[in-house]
Amino acid sequence: MFVDLFAPDNAVLADVRVRGGSFVDSDGDGASDADEAAAPNQGDGNGDGVPDVDQANVASLRDALTQSYVTIVSAAGTQLVVRTIDNRLQT
Repeated sequence: MFVDLFAPDNAVLADVRVRGGSFVDSDGDGASDADEAAAPNQGDGNGDGVPDVDQANVASLRDALTQSYVTIVSAAGTQLVVRTIDNRLQT
């Protein structure tokens, strides 16, 4: 799944469930470097030619429920903040 937060007719609400834990996040977007490096297109989930791990406005991570990758993009110059949730606490 690829979510462009600035697509003209974007009506997608991303419900991304990820595993919690500690990890390295070089670009500060909340997605681990390991997850972003393993994203489709050799770590370039949005296909712009720049590894997601180097972009604060792009976060690629694996959905813990489906194990498929989700890439979320905001406008250049912005900072995404993706946070993990522990689904065991939800009813």
